[in-house]
Amino acid sequence: MIESPAYEIIKEEGLREGIQQGMLEEAREMVLEALSVKFGVLPIDLIEEIKGIQLREVLKQLLRAAMTVESLDQFREQLGRVKG
Repeated sequence: MIESPAYEIIKEEGLREGIQQGMLEEAREMVLEALSVKFGVLPIDLIEEIKGIQLREVLKQLLRAAMTVESLDQFREQLGRVKG
């Protein structure tokens, strides 16, 4: 079967989008893992807020914060700052 150039473009775009979504999900999981290792069981509202973040750069900043803050309250402050 011969695939059209338009099909190839759509297929490549879908692949790129899937990779981006996978990278976002991995970044979210890394933030949550760092927090849970440091602070134990996390509040559901915090988990949901992190899972809702759609920007990888914000997640990178939050990962740094998760590694350096001394409390979940400090992390929430950082979360408020980076989310604007």
